[in-house]
Formats: sequence, C-alpha cells, structure tokens
Amino acid sequence: MSKDLTDPPSPTSPSHRWPAWAAWIVILAIVGFSVLGRELFVRSPIAREAANEGSLDLIAFQLQARYLVGVKHLLEQLKQDMNNADFAAQAKTVNVGRIPQRLRAIATLSELTGPEAALEELDALQKLIDQHQPMVQEADAQVIEILRTLWSDPDQHLEAVKSLTNEQRTVLNERLGWFGELVQHPRGSDPATREPVLKPALGAAFSILLAFLGAIALALIGIAVLVVFLMRAASGGLIRGFVAGSPNGRIYVETFGLWILLYPVLSFASGYASPYLGLTLAAALAMFASLLALAWPVIRGIPWQQVRSDIGWTAGQGGWLEPFWGVVAYVMTLPWLGVGLVLTILLIFLQRSFGLEGAAGDPFYAPPSSAHPIIVPLARGDLWDRLSIFFLASVAAPIVEETMFRGVFYRHLREATRHWRLLASFLFSALTSSVIFAAVHPQGWVAIPVLASLAFGFCVAREWRGSLIACMIAHGLSNGLVMLIAVAALG
Repeated sequence: MSKDLTDPPSPTSPSHRWPAWAAWIVILAIVGFSVLGRELFVRSPIAREAANEGSLDLIAFQLQARYLVGVKHLLEQLKQDMNNADFAAQAKTVNVGRIPQRLRAIATLSELTGPEAALEELDALQKLIDQHQPMVQEADAQVIEILRTLWSDPDQHLEAVKSLTNEQRTVLNERLGWFGELVQHPRGSDPATREPVLKPALGAAFSILLAFLGAIALALIGIAVLVVFLMRAASGGLIRGFVAGSPNGRIYVETFGLWILLYPVLSFASGYASPYLGLTLAAALAMFASLLALAWPVIRGIPWQQVRSDIGWTAGQGGWLEPFWGVVAYVMTLPWLGVGLVLTILLIFLQRSFGLEGAAGDPFYAPPSSAHPIIVPLARGDLWDRLSIFFLASVAAPIVEETMFRGVFYRHLREATRHWRLLASFLFSALTSSVIFAAVHPQGWVAIPVLASLAFGFCVAREWRGSLIACMIAHGLSNGLVMLIAVAALG
C-alpha cells in the first residue's frame, strides 16, 4: 500500500518461542471446536428436539414468508402483473424441516396461491407423516385437521373460516402465530380485519426492498471509492498508517490466545449476572472484561504506551477525522461483502446438492440456520432489550473484536511475516485473521465467507489508517445497519 516492498527490519524479540506455539495450538483448537462443535450439536437429537418449539429457524423463516406475502400484496395494490407460480415455487422451497415450519409454509402458500395448492401440500405432508412416523404434537395434529376443514371446499372457503369456533381460532393463533391470523383472514374477507394482519408483511417487504436498493447504491459508491483507493495505493500515493517493526509479535499471539480462552469463560460467568443486568448487558460486560487480557504484554515487560501503539489504540493520522475515514472504510468494505455473499450462496448450493445439511432420509430434519442467535431477543424483546442489543452489537462488539483481531492478532501476523513482500504479508495476515474471526462466530461454516469478507475490509482499514478507530466505526456501522434492517423487517 506504499512504494515499500517490505517493512524495515526489527530487533529480535526477547520472548521465547514455546508460549507462542502453545497459543497457536489453543487458537486452532478453539476455532476447530467452534466450527465442528456447532455442526455436531445442531445435528444432535437434543438440539433438534429443542428447536421444534421455535426460536431462530422459525423466526428467520417467518421473515422470509412475510416478505413474500408483502411483495405480492404490494404488487396487487400497484396493479402489477404477477406470476403466481413464481410465488408458489418460492413458498415451496421453505416447506421443509419440522412440522411447525411446514404448517407455516403451507399457510403462506394458501395466501399466495389459494387453498387448492395449500391442500395439496397438506396432503403431501400427511403422507410424509404416515410414512416416517415422526412424533407429532397434539396441537400440530389439531392444526392439520382445522386447515383440512378450511380448504376442503375452495368455493366455501370464506364460509368455513367464518364458522371456526373460538377454540379452533385459539389453536391456530397459539400454534401458528401470525400465520394463524393469515389463515383466518384470507383473500375476500373483511378488509378492515385483513389489513392489520398484512401490515407486518408490508413492513417486511418495504424494509428488505429498501435495504436491498440502499445496499446496491452504497456498493456502487464503494466500488468507485475502492478503485480510487487501490489506484493510489499502487502508485505509492497513499500514506500507510500501519508499520511493522515491533519486536513483540510473539507476545501478542500469546495475548490473543489468552483472550480467546478468557472470553468464553467470562461469557459463561455472565449468565449469573443476567438476572440482575439482563442477558445482553451482562454479555457486554463480559466482552469488556475480556480486555483484561491486554495486561499480559505489560506483565511480559512491554510498556503500556508501546502496547497501545502496537495494537492501534491511538488517535491515528487523521485525528478527529478518523471517524469519517471509518465511514469511508465501511463503504469500501461493501464490495468485499458482495464477494463473500456470492461464496456463501455457492456453499449453500453445494451443501444442499451433496446432502451435507442434514440427516439423510429424514424429511423433517431442519438444517441449522445461519442467522445470528441474537435475532431471537431482537424479535421478541421490548424497547429496552433492543437498545441493549444495539449497544452490544454496535459498540461493545466493535471495540472488543477490533482490538483483539485487527489490533492484537493482526499485529502478530504482520510481524511474523514482515520479511515477506508487503502485499504477501498483508494478504496472509488479513485472510488468516479474517477467517478465524468468522469461524468463531455462531452462524456456522456457510457464513464464514460473508463474515470473513467484512473482516478483510476492516483489515484494509487497519493497514491504511494504523489506528483502530476507523475499524471500530466501520464494524459498528455494519452491525448497526443490520440491526436496524432486522428490527424494521421483524416489526
């Protein structure tokens, strides 16, 4: 990113090598456990049974279904031509997994294409149940019978809905939630009662469509900014804020290894504080407490001022303008994010094509969701819960994760490879730290390309600015915008 091909030579580190190797063993072990452990757990009978009653996959599915219903309703209001087969095909793609999700998908299909198609899917579901004999909850069996009664005669569909008993309506509402309301207010019913049911779907459609258009616009700006940035870097006209040359590289991998052990312990301990502080604020407190790992290099004899300089806890070359450069860094990250999205879509396709997503021969297996678990309290919490989640995702996580990944760990990697050519050292350090960053997140291995592409963009900002301020701002913007879109779409 400058005319230099390598960084200047540094004095020999005074640390011994074995603690650094031990730290690397710990890091790789935890990363492997994070990825493989999650995949094994979500496929275990305990996890599959626990997921039957709700949570992450059903919330993610509900968002997708609301989007489909909202888009169709919006197109109807705009009097646009629609192909019902396209909507039916999309609805059928989510008619998989557990019985509760399949029932919601069939209810969505009824809204999108009518009761005839929904009844066909309900009959197909019953055949699967008869063939595979899964454990069917009594409430699900009741829902199946109610839906069959409603849709058995399409000409009398509205009359059948009006004749539902209070007990039947309660079963639909409690078991299917919003989808139960959708079934009870089909096309042709009273607009005054139907419109409030469709309002969440319209909100989801507007939010996702606006987010999509906004992302495209920002990505185009990001591509232009990134091209200018790379051209200046190639011509040597860019002042690089990060300069290797610290003799303490091995001590920083020890620090990162200590942190990656300390953080899960503190996260577990924060559960004891959650009844008093709330789950989210307790988690944020555990995050900040994990920064105690930064005491390790001081204990090893490095002055605190040197530690701050090495890890990027400085004002940076831009001073008070560093937050602005953080916004620029975020916009430049969006093109990398597009690459990550393409790779993630490819992984999902391969996963489904080769049957890697679940138990072979079990049609009621639901592949684990790649959404972040934080979506559950975000969807179900009140205003205070959501504000706490915003603080955790947009303030606490960027400060702590940027400090440890782009500050401490990236410093180690760049020092370890500083005798390489600059571009090779940067790419190795950025890719290694980014993949490890993505792997320890709870979204699963298919989300690694997306998360790693974001992290790669933050590494570019670290190399460019030197200070972590731009990285933290970019990270906070990324998380905050995702939270805003999720809240708007979830309603």
